Amino acid sequence: MLNSCLAQSIIKRGGSTFQVSQLCRKCLKRPESNITVRRLLSSKQASPVVKLGDEVYYGTFEKTLKYVKLFSLINSAVVLSAVPFLMTQNWEKLRKYRATSAFAITSAVAVGVVLPVFLHTMSKKYVTHMFYNWDTKHFTLRYYSLFLRKKHLTFAPEDVSMPLKTGFATHLVKERPFFIAKQYFYNENLYGKFLGF
Repeated sequence: MLNSCLAQSIIKRGGSTFQVSQLCRKCLKRPESNITVRRLLSSKQASPVVKLGDEVYYGTFEKTLKYVKLFSLINSAVVLSAVPFLMTQNWEKLRKYRATSAFAITSAVAVGVVLPVFLHTMSKKYVTHMFYNWDTKHFTLRYYSLFLRKKHLTFAPEDVSMPLKTGFATHLVKERPFFIAKQYFYNENLYGKFLGF
Protein backbone atom coordinates (compact mmCIF):
# COMPACT_ATOMS: atom_id res chain seq x y z
CA MET A 1 0.00 0.00 0.00
CA LEU A 2 1.44 3.32 -1.07
CA ASN A 3 1.29 6.54 0.86
CA SER A 4 -1.39 8.99 -0.34
CA CYS A 5 1.04 11.83 -1.06
CA LEU A 6 3.54 9.74 -2.97
CA ALA A 7 4.52 11.74 -6.03
CA GLN A 8 5.87 10.05 -9.15
CA SER A 9 8.38 11.88 -11.29
CA ILE A 10 10.46 11.03 -14.34
CA ILE A 11 14.07 12.20 -14.34
CA LYS A 12 16.05 12.34 -17.58
CA ARG A 13 19.83 12.40 -17.12
CA GLY A 14 22.13 11.99 -20.08
CA GLY A 15 20.64 9.22 -22.22
CA SER A 16 19.00 7.47 -19.27
CA THR A 17 15.53 7.84 -17.81
CA PHE A 18 14.75 7.19 -14.15
CA GLN A 19 11.35 6.79 -12.56
CA VAL A 20 11.47 8.07 -8.98
CA SER A 21 8.79 8.22 -6.33
CA GLN A 22 9.27 10.72 -3.52
CA LEU A 23 7.57 11.38 -0.21
CA CYS A 24 6.82 14.76 1.26
CA ARG A 25 8.38 15.50 4.65
CA LYS A 26 5.13 15.34 6.62
CA CYS A 27 4.17 11.86 5.44
CA LEU A 28 7.42 10.09 6.30
CA LYS A 29 6.23 8.80 9.66
CA ARG A 30 5.47 5.22 8.63
CA PRO A 31 7.37 2.94 6.25
CA GLU A 32 4.50 2.49 3.79
CA SER A 33 6.21 3.15 0.50
CA ASN A 34 9.42 2.42 -1.29
CA ILE A 35 11.39 4.61 -3.68
CA THR A 36 12.48 2.64 -6.70
CA VAL A 37 14.79 3.92 -9.35
CA ARG A 38 14.08 2.07 -12.56
CA ARG A 39 16.37 2.54 -15.48
CA LEU A 40 14.30 2.28 -18.62
CA LEU A 41 16.47 0.63 -21.23
CA SER A 42 15.57 -0.44 -24.73
CA SER A 43 12.79 -3.01 -25.03
CA LYS A 44 15.29 -5.75 -25.93
CA GLN A 45 17.03 -5.61 -22.54
CA ALA A 46 15.58 -6.33 -19.11
CA SER A 47 15.43 -3.20 -16.98
CA PRO A 48 17.34 -3.46 -13.68
CA VAL A 49 15.63 -2.04 -10.59
CA VAL A 50 17.70 -0.49 -7.81
CA LYS A 51 15.83 -0.17 -4.50
CA LEU A 52 17.16 2.79 -2.60
CA GLY A 53 14.31 3.06 -0.11
CA ASP A 54 12.53 6.16 1.20
CA GLU A 55 14.15 9.55 0.83
CA VAL A 56 14.91 10.69 4.38
CA TYR A 57 17.37 13.54 3.77
CA TYR A 58 17.73 16.32 1.22
CA GLY A 59 20.70 18.68 1.17
CA THR A 60 19.42 22.08 0.11
CA PHE A 61 22.63 23.21 -1.59
CA GLU A 62 22.46 20.56 -4.33
CA LYS A 63 21.64 22.95 -7.20
CA THR A 64 24.15 25.55 -6.05
CA LEU A 65 26.81 22.86 -5.79
CA LYS A 66 26.07 21.61 -9.29
CA TYR A 67 26.21 25.12 -10.79
CA VAL A 68 29.47 26.02 -9.05
CA LYS A 69 31.14 22.78 -10.11
CA LEU A 70 29.83 23.14 -13.66
CA PHE A 71 31.15 26.71 -13.86
CA SER A 72 34.50 25.57 -12.52
CA LEU A 73 34.78 22.74 -15.05
CA ILE A 74 33.83 24.98 -17.98
CA ASN A 75 36.26 27.64 -16.76
CA SER A 76 39.02 25.03 -16.54
CA ALA A 77 38.31 23.74 -20.04
CA VAL A 78 38.47 27.25 -21.50
CA VAL A 79 41.63 28.21 -19.65
CA LEU A 80 43.48 24.97 -20.38
CA SER A 81 42.53 25.08 -24.06
CA ALA A 82 43.82 28.69 -24.30
CA VAL A 83 47.24 27.90 -22.79
CA PRO A 84 48.68 26.17 -25.91
CA PHE A 85 47.52 29.13 -28.03
CA LEU A 86 49.26 31.57 -25.70
CA MET A 87 52.45 29.50 -25.69
CA THR A 88 52.73 29.67 -29.52
CA GLN A 89 52.49 33.47 -29.65
CA ASN A 90 55.42 35.49 -30.87
CA TRP A 91 57.40 36.17 -27.73
CA GLU A 92 59.56 38.79 -29.45
CA LYS A 93 56.63 41.22 -29.42
CA LEU A 94 55.96 40.48 -25.76
CA ARG A 95 59.59 40.73 -24.63
CA LYS A 96 59.09 43.88 -22.58
CA TYR A 97 55.96 42.32 -20.99
CA ARG A 98 57.62 38.98 -20.31
CA ALA A 99 57.06 38.99 -16.53
CA THR A 100 53.42 40.00 -16.90
CA SER A 101 52.81 37.31 -19.54
CA ALA A 102 54.45 34.61 -17.43
CA PHE A 103 52.39 35.67 -14.41
CA ALA A 104 49.16 35.62 -16.47
CA ILE A 105 49.83 32.14 -17.86
CA THR A 106 50.80 30.78 -14.44
CA SER A 107 47.67 32.28 -12.89
CA ALA A 108 45.49 30.86 -15.64
CA VAL A 109 46.89 27.35 -15.18
CA ALA A 110 46.48 27.64 -11.41
CA VAL A 111 42.82 28.66 -11.82
CA GLY A 112 42.28 25.95 -14.43
CA VAL A 113 43.75 23.14 -12.33
CA VAL A 114 43.83 24.13 -8.66
CA LEU A 115 40.32 25.60 -8.39
CA PRO A 116 38.43 22.48 -9.59
CA VAL A 117 40.55 20.21 -7.41
CA PHE A 118 39.95 22.44 -4.38
CA LEU A 119 36.20 22.63 -5.05
CA HIS A 120 36.04 18.88 -5.49
CA THR A 121 37.84 18.16 -2.23
CA MET A 122 35.30 20.36 -0.43
CA SER A 123 32.15 19.32 -2.28
CA LYS A 124 32.75 15.56 -2.43
CA LYS A 125 31.88 15.49 1.27
CA TYR A 126 28.49 17.14 0.78
CA VAL A 127 25.57 14.68 0.84
CA THR A 128 22.74 15.72 -1.48
CA HIS A 129 20.25 12.91 -0.73
CA MET A 130 19.93 10.03 1.69
CA PHE A 131 17.60 7.06 1.47
CA TYR A 132 16.58 4.46 4.03
CA ASN A 133 15.59 0.94 3.04
CA TRP A 134 13.17 -0.40 5.66
CA ASP A 135 13.68 -4.02 4.58
CA THR A 136 17.47 -4.17 4.81
CA LYS A 137 17.81 -1.43 7.49
CA HIS A 138 20.53 0.23 5.41
CA PHE A 139 21.02 3.84 4.39
CA THR A 140 22.20 4.95 0.96
CA LEU A 141 23.69 8.41 0.54
CA ARG A 142 24.24 10.30 -2.70
CA TYR A 143 27.03 12.76 -3.50
CA TYR A 144 28.68 14.12 -6.66
CA SER A 145 32.02 13.18 -8.20
CA LEU A 146 34.48 15.57 -9.85
CA PHE A 147 32.62 15.46 -13.18
CA LEU A 148 29.12 15.77 -11.62
CA ARG A 149 28.35 12.06 -11.68
CA LYS A 150 26.01 10.80 -8.97
CA LYS A 151 27.75 8.43 -6.58
CA HIS A 152 26.01 6.23 -4.01
CA LEU A 153 27.32 4.70 -0.80
CA THR A 154 25.25 2.10 1.05
CA PHE A 155 25.96 1.58 4.74
CA ALA A 156 24.52 0.31 7.99
CA PRO A 157 24.04 2.61 11.02
CA GLU A 158 26.98 0.82 12.70
CA ASP A 159 29.28 2.29 10.01
CA VAL A 160 28.59 5.88 11.15
CA SER A 161 30.80 7.70 13.63
CA MET A 162 31.49 11.28 14.62
CA PRO A 163 34.92 12.67 13.66
CA LEU A 164 37.28 13.71 16.40
CA LYS A 165 38.60 16.66 14.41
CA THR A 166 36.21 19.38 13.40
CA GLY A 167 36.16 20.67 9.85
CA PHE A 168 33.86 20.47 6.90
CA ALA A 169 32.97 16.85 7.73
CA THR A 170 30.37 16.23 10.42
CA HIS A 171 30.17 12.41 10.22
CA LEU A 172 32.40 9.54 9.16
CA VAL A 173 30.60 6.92 7.07
CA LYS A 174 32.73 3.81 6.49
CA GLU A 175 35.74 5.91 7.53
CA ARG A 176 35.00 8.51 4.82
CA PRO A 177 34.21 12.10 5.87
CA PHE A 178 30.83 13.57 4.87
CA PHE A 179 28.91 16.73 5.68
CA ILE A 180 25.45 15.68 6.91
CA ALA A 181 23.31 18.29 8.66
CA LYS A 182 20.77 17.14 11.23
CA GLN A 183 18.18 19.75 10.20
CA TYR A 184 17.93 18.34 6.65
CA PHE A 185 16.55 15.01 7.87
CA TYR A 186 12.80 14.80 7.36
CA ASN A 187 12.27 13.28 10.81
CA GLU A 188 14.36 13.33 14.01
CA ASN A 189 13.69 9.62 14.60
CA LEU A 190 15.40 8.89 11.28
CA TYR A 191 18.42 10.87 12.40
CA GLY A 192 18.50 8.65 15.49
CA LYS A 193 18.38 5.56 13.28
CA PHE A 194 21.20 7.04 11.21
CA LEU A 195 23.35 7.37 14.33
CA GLY A 196 22.45 3.83 15.43
CA PHE A 197 20.10 4.65 18.32
